[in-house]
Amino acid sequence: MIAEDDKVVMRCTLTGTHNGQFPEFLAVSSTNRAICQQQIHILRVRDRQLVEYWVIRDDLAVMRQLGVSLIQRANNC
Repeated sequence: MIAEDDKVVMRCTLTGTHNGQFPEFLAVSSTNRAICQQQIHILRVRDRQLVEYWVIRDDLAVMRQLGVSLIQRANNC
C-alpha cells in the first residue's frame, strides 16, 4: 500500500474457492475451483472522504481458471 498526497494505491491478491455465482455478469454456476486474481485499487481522498475510486482486476484470468469459454458465451448471446 502506498499513500501520498490525496491518493492511496493498493495492490492485492484475491484467492478463494468458486462456490457461488461469480462473476455475476457471466452467471457461471459453482465450480468449486480455486481462483486467484491480481488487483490494483486507487483511491482519492478529500477531507477524510473517499471522492474517487478505481480498480483494475484480471477478470480474464479468473474466467480461465473457471474454465469459461468466452467464444461459447458470445455465441449464446
